[in-house]
Amino acid sequence: LGTSLTPEQARLLSRYTDQVIIAYDNDGAGVKAAQRAIGILEKLDMRVKVLRMSGAKDPDEFIRTRGADAFRNLLEASENQVDYRLNEIAKKYDLTMREQKIEFLNEAYNVVARLADSAQRELFARQLANMVDVNEATVISEVSNRRSQLFKQAKKEEQRELARPVQQAKPVDKRIRYTNPISAVAEEGLIALLYSDPELSKRSDLPSASTFSSEELGHIYSSILKKNKGNSSVNISSLSDELSFAEIAQLTEIIHKYRVKSNREKAFKDYIERIQEQNNLAAENADLNALADSLRDRKGYKGKDV
Repeated sequence: LGTSLTPEQARLLSRYTDQVIIAYDNDGAGVKAAQRAIGILEKLDMRVKVLRMSGAKDPDEFIRTRGADAFRNLLEASENQVDYRLNEIAKKYDLTMREQKIEFLNEAYNVVARLADSAQRELFARQLANMVDVNEATVISEVSNRRSQLFKQAKKEEQRELARPVQQAKPVDKRIRYTNPISAVAEEGLIALLYSDPELSKRSDLPSASTFSSEELGHIYSSILKKNKGNSSVNISSLSDELSFAEIAQLTEIIHKYRVKSNREKAFKDYIERIQEQNNLAAENADLNALADSLRDRKGYKGKDV
């Protein structure tokens, strides 16, 4: 229909399947749209393939001229998204020239290094080596080095985010206050995950809303859980009868602020661990404050600065 795939559409697709075949038009705009769609779908841990057509600019024209059976055969032969991306990169370079081989590899390494599965990384590293006639061990080693670099960059970015929780977790409505910005970041992230993936609401390791540092975030969280467990459609409109205007505004901000991560399971566990850590820390501080008050009372220091 001439429209781009949106993260919301991808989220809906992920409820019904774990594999998507992209069949965009066979022109420059279609290639760009396919690359963008691959990125969106990968964040939802979906297996992505790309359909290539010859003799037609789009599926409609192909089916009209070649028939449905021919299109079904084309679907069966659709290309793994990694192969597709590597082949698209290869088109930009003359792989018979040494300098362009190096440029191709520098770009292709980033695609292969981001693959989560180690066996896949080695398989595609060997494929890269064959494409440019380079020693396999050299390419495998470079993919490993590039992955380490990407991992370090990701860790630095995560540390920067943790270092500025006050700026990151800032309510859009002044009627909402975050007493613990570090916990609030994780609470918002967990809300975003549950909103995007209702299946997570069935998990037995979900924290209680009472452990949330923000009463408003706890209410948003429990409302989404209630809708998900009741198999109701979860969206801003359906939650408007449960949440206040300020909470709706904050949920809207959370949805736009938090991107669905490629490793959803790790993100899910990290958010829960951070909430629990901050909750335990708050409980320990409360106990220490109670003990300090008790000691001051015994020594007659109540009401005085100590």
